[in-house]
Amino acid sequence: MVSLYQFNDKEICKELLLNQSISLLYRFESFEVDSKIIAILDISNYGISSGNSLIIHEKFGVFFDIRTTKELINEFYKLNGIGFAMSKAIYALFNFRHYMPFVFAYVSYMPMTGGSRNSSDWVGLHYIETYYQDNKSAYFTTVHGYKIKLNFPHGNLENRIHDVCMISEKSVSLCKILLQGGMMDLNPPSNTGMVRKHENCKCNKHQSLIQNTLKVDETTDRIIDYILIHLEIENLEAKELMKLYRYNLNKLKRLH
Repeated sequence: MVSLYQFNDKEICKELLLNQSISLLYRFESFEVDSKIIAILDISNYGISSGNSLIIHEKFGVFFDIRTTKELINEFYKLNGIGFAMSKAIYALFNFRHYMPFVFAYVSYMPMTGGSRNSSDWVGLHYIETYYQDNKSAYFTTVHGYKIKLNFPHGNLENRIHDVCMISEKSVSLCKILLQGGMMDLNPPSNTGMVRKHENCKCNKHQSLIQNTLKVDETTDRIIDYILIHLEIENLEAKELMKLYRYNLNKLKRLH
């Protein structure tokens, strides 16, 4: 991670980046969202002409992007083709309501604030080694040893990370089952950061996770049901129409 060498002895935060270190930054005109993003910082209210977001990237270092963090995070569908659909469906299984993460197997991005209609700071937990909360800030150390400070105005950081990791576990288990059907294995990367930190947790939420470990066909059916319900079909035949969609989707699973 040579591209972040200039921050070796510094705590990376908005104040540092937009003041004494702004000359070290650049604007990446053609950046394509990928899973090597460590964190995305919202600067849309700072009046910076160079961009609306700061991206901390494993390969490219720190740079400006003209898109808002909301626009960037919505492009995560390019990582898996389905974007937040799996995260939302799994989230709904546990009746979680707020702070929707982007989770796909071992890739997990957590928002620092709620409100899906607004821009927020995001952090990739698969790049985080340690963390702690102090007042209204969250402090992270990456697997590379870099320190990042983000605003965290509400909530308990430990609980928030726990819940995202739990959703990741469910995503991983589903991916494993799908691959096993094709005689393949899902092997984690050499370093998964925080993502596997709570695998041996015995809390009530994790007991619920175990109880909700469904067969692959049941899980995919639950995801399909979730998507159909949230299409918000509004007409007199909505129930019949959803039944037809569900029937046709199930037909796609079969040869004839």
